[in-house]
Amino acid sequence: MNIAITLQHLFPDSVPNVDWVVADHGSGQVIHKWHLSAKKPTKSEMEAVWGEAEQKHQWSMVRFARQALLEQSDWTHLSDSPLTKSKKDKWKTYRQSLRDITKQADPNNVDWPTAPEA
Repeated sequence: MNIAITLQHLFPDSVPNVDWVVADHGSGQVIHKWHLSAKKPTKSEMEAVWGEAEQKHQWSMVRFARQALLEQSDWTHLSDSPLTKSKKDKWKTYRQSLRDITKQADPNNVDWPTAPEA
């Protein structure tokens, strides 16, 4: 379990290293400091939501990677793009496949589309 990811999931408006600090002194992660008015969660409370927190975090990582791929292919749809209509259509399909990534079931096993040739 990653305590920082779990705390961010439980307290989404909190600021890491300000509202709470996670440290590892050699025997695993612990909540080192707690500055929220909310009660500090117990290890069992955090373990109970870890699976959900991890999956949410993984999807955010997938979306981050997807955004980078979309930005890298923005040029394909600019008005002065040198691509033919056929190639633009292939890029359009690729970009839509990227947008549909989050419809897949498992963020740890994403089937990424292959970019067409320019």
